[in-house]
Amino acid sequence: MIPGSYSFYDNKGGLDRQEWNQFVTNHASGNIFQTPEMYELYSSQPGHTSYIVYCRSNSGELVGLICASILTGRTSISKFLTSRAIVTGGPLIKPGYEHISEELLVYLIKRLPAHVIYLQVRNIFSQAEISSSFVKTGFTYEDHLNFLFDLKIGRGLLWEALHPTRRKQISRAERRNVTTCVHETPALTIITDCYKILSAVYRRTKLPLAGIEYFIEAFGIWSEKGNLKIITAKNETGIIGFRFFFVFKEQIYDWYAGSDYQFNELYPNDILPWKIMEWGIENGCSIFDFGGAGNPDKEYGVRDYKEKFGGKQVNFGRYLYVRKPAIYRAGLVAVKVLRKLIRK
Repeated sequence: MIPGSYSFYDNKGGLDRQEWNQFVTNHASGNIFQTPEMYELYSSQPGHTSYIVYCRSNSGELVGLICASILTGRTSISKFLTSRAIVTGGPLIKPGYEHISEELLVYLIKRLPAHVIYLQVRNIFSQAEISSSFVKTGFTYEDHLNFLFDLKIGRGLLWEALHPTRRKQISRAERRNVTTCVHETPALTIITDCYKILSAVYRRTKLPLAGIEYFIEAFGIWSEKGNLKIITAKNETGIIGFRFFFVFKEQIYDWYAGSDYQFNELYPNDILPWKIMEWGIENGCSIFDFGGAGNPDKEYGVRDYKEKFGGKQVNFGRYLYVRKPAIYRAGLVAVKVLRKLIRK
């Protein structure tokens, strides 16, 4: 496509919801994180707002968009030191229009609210075709791993790809009468029970977690459409582990997960991802995206855990643009100090 005249816009005022959804759905790399529903969810959480920029050709056709979540601290000092914009699964650029990507990124950087210190783009697919646009715009690249599972190869080959220890633990869970269930439209009681487990996990690890209202809102937006589900692991006492997962365009995205540490010997964290893959095969899904696995140069227990399920390790990486370098560096120091104090 020969470069022509293009118009750039911010926020969703002039973007029709149906047009937006159709663009994401039709795009080869379109994903749940760039949908108008995700825009709404980002905006529903205290301390979060949503932002979108998009581009139209001279004929008015939508040819590119970026949907971002802006995270702002709840106190004046945290807002000053840590406000950031996160883009997951974007930009989405129509094939043949890759030349607009640099200008679209520049437009996003210029239009973000003034308090945003940095912008991070979390890739969930290869952005090789527009990598030069990131570099020219001033982004720096960092390796970041992920695990993808090809569900089309079938249950047998996926089972063989599991680490022997993982296969044993899944079998033990089944012998110890752990049952699993996929909740297509989960009741509020199921969401609440899972959130109790999740909040306990986050308290133990001393990490921040959104309130339960955020998750209730998410299921209100997506569960009726079939895009957000819960899988639970139970024994005679009730739910001992769970995972929230998205389904979009035949792709499964692992989202949040937790288990009751008192029942680790029942292996809920082993059986649940496997049962998600089985469910995906039975329901015509093609890919299970197991989520991030960290920087390959740094030790990361989550990566070690996910690696034993097999799958393909990919490195789509992340891009970082720092708008306020001095404040960014100060924020990094402040976060490190705070984490040390919290963990004492």
